[in-house]
Amino acid sequence: MPQDIPCNAPNLVPQILCEYNRKEYVWTEALQWYQGYLYESVGLSLDGDLSMLTQLKLDAMTKNVTVVNLISLPSKYFAEGLARDGNTLYQLDKDSNDVLVYELEPLKRLPNLPHSSPKLPEFKRWGLCYDPKLELFYLGSNGSNMLECYTKSELDSGKPNRYVSVMCGKQKTGGLNSLEFVGGFIYAAVMKGEDSNRIVKIDPSNGNVVAQIDAKNLRENQQNPKAKDLNGIAYYRTDLDDGQEIFLVTGKFWSKIFEVKFIATEFM
Repeated sequence: MPQDIPCNAPNLVPQILCEYNRKEYVWTEALQWYQGYLYESVGLSLDGDLSMLTQLKLDAMTKNVTVVNLISLPSKYFAEGLARDGNTLYQLDKDSNDVLVYELEPLKRLPNLPHSSPKLPEFKRWGLCYDPKLELFYLGSNGSNMLECYTKSELDSGKPNRYVSVMCGKQKTGGLNSLEFVGGFIYAAVMKGEDSNRIVKIDPSNGNVVAQIDAKNLRENQQNPKAKDLNGIAYYRTDLDDGQEIFLVTGKFWSKIFEVKFIATEFM
């Protein structure tokens, strides 16, 4: 579709509630919050080290981020999306149909999901999220506007049971990367180059974008000049006062992790 077709979904912006400072900057690919810890899928460190899964603690007093634990991955892997089901965490590899599996309490790596098909050479796996009600994984790949739906038994095979085409009006919304499932909707970082700061809220039942979020204020408030695109969205908690979801958001080589709400611009 032509890129100049307007997208009429409501425009939101992040309201910053808290900023957590990082000592080490990493190539963030995905985030998951669980039981007081933030789990991060790391593609690379700033020094180019191996991919890993890190367990982070956000200190409410000092506003600092501390690495509590980490699991380094073999060099054949480039870590991508994360999804959680209960005490189990699933992590994608970009270039294969390997699905890495972790137990969260205590944190340890488990055997990968068993292979049911050979490696898919043209299949790039990026974002991953999980709908616990329908017991479905949603996966974004290849930078397209397509989300792929899997049961657990289908996830490792790379053979989805159906596809969801993500559209904003008549415009395809491609570049879907980091995914998070919250309250029946999917929040996705949209990767369109190193300066991307856009998030879309998607209705997975029909693929419609129901809101779009311009998060450039987050990029402007982090302090690493080598920072790249926004990537990493985790549901944190629901505000008891207004019922709005609160998220943790960061990006590749960002110096901060932000605690935010997504609100209409007129309320800023």
